Amino acid sequence: MKINLNSKKILIMLSVLFIINIVVAVSSAGMGGQLSSIESKSQKLALENQELEEKIIASQSLSKIAESASLNGLVKPDKILYLARTGDNSVAQR
Repeated sequence: MKINLNSKKILIMLSVLFIINIVVAVSSAGMGGQLSSIESKSQKLALENQELEEKIIASQSLSKIAESASLNGLVKPDKILYLARTGDNSVAQR
């Protein structure tokens, strides 16, 4: 009779371990799906970041700055006048 009782205990333990194995496998599969979703979002954000960096570089180019200055009414001066410094009391004058 002792063998029969031990075999029932073993059968119950194996059943519990089998159920735990299934639960772990299912949760791992769910985490894999979440990981895939996060990786996809990461790739999209990396691409968007690259596009924004390219826009920043294009907007800071000298030709773009010159075009913007021209549209805002700024022009190149015909003549540049440099003033000599006359002591420590030098100030900008018109």
